[in-house]
Amino acid sequence: MKTAVVIGRGKIGSSLIKELRKNNWRVKFSLDNNWVYRGNKKIGDAKNYRKYIKNVDCAFLAIPTFDNGKAAFDFIKCFAQKNIPIVTCEKGSLANYYFSLRPFANKIGYNATVGGGTRLLEYLHARNAKDFTEIVAVVNGTLNFIFDEIACGQSIGKAVSKAIQRGYTEPGATKPLDVVNSELRDVFLKSVILFNVSCLSSKTLCAKNIQLPKVSVADLKSILQDKKMRCVVSISRKPQRAIGGFCVKSGKWFLSAGFKSIDGYWLPHGVNNALLIREKMNDYLLQGPGAGVEPTVLSMIQDASKKFAASPSLKL
Repeated sequence: MKTAVVIGRGKIGSSLIKELRKNNWRVKFSLDNNWVYRGNKKIGDAKNYRKYIKNVDCAFLAIPTFDNGKAAFDFIKCFAQKNIPIVTCEKGSLANYYFSLRPFANKIGYNATVGGGTRLLEYLHARNAKDFTEIVAVVNGTLNFIFDEIACGQSIGKAVSKAIQRGYTEPGATKPLDVVNSELRDVFLKSVILFNVSCLSSKTLCAKNIQLPKVSVADLKSILQDKKMRCVVSISRKPQRAIGGFCVKSGKWFLSAGFKSIDGYWLPHGVNNALLIREKMNDYLLQGPGAGVEPTVLSMIQDASKKFAASPSLKL
């Protein structure tokens, strides 16, 4: 029986604990902001979690990005330095501390950070970057769901309410404009991770060095006038314009993300994500489940189930 540590006891952390037990893992302890738990019993102060790290096979990091990823980076560093693999769904650490994670690359399971259960990063990692001509992706299932609903005739208010009811949205935001801006921050972090994993540039991007403008009321009205609008990430040789997003250059490549009027065969429906890799001779398309607790949890367990020494790690 393998032994795990779960950091974070929110929706994903709680579901992880249940799913790990179903898969014959022993959860030695879990952790929230204040306490260390064995089962539901508090056994110590969260600040002292390191003293409980003995005979652990893998750590699971399931905390939100409430800072710029520094807290998550510290957890990753702690376990990796002890030669313990750590699987994460937190995005800020990879978006802002990618360069600093290089020494720990073979100890990190990262597929749940972008694409939920679609495992976009693993798919991207397996291809040869020298052949790429363009990469386009939908990496936020919540926004894709909302604007897919709008394209089918729903109002944005009803589409957002449905997304909230189904548990697709980030905690806190309820108004359409707030939900859009909250999810765009998620797209922003994921797009930086996607770019860095692509290995198209020798220079790694750092999210905190890029400015992400907020979508205004006027922007949202403009977006809603075109039912072909989707939130899309693009990596290309030419800058791409988008509403409510950003565009940044690294080496010979431009990374952009935001709302674009697009009507492509590759676009996913509902809450799904998609990755389209255009190469010199062919296009390669991957689609699958995006937002939601279950796809994220299953992707994390899939990462952990692999032998880390043999499985793909970050190309840092």
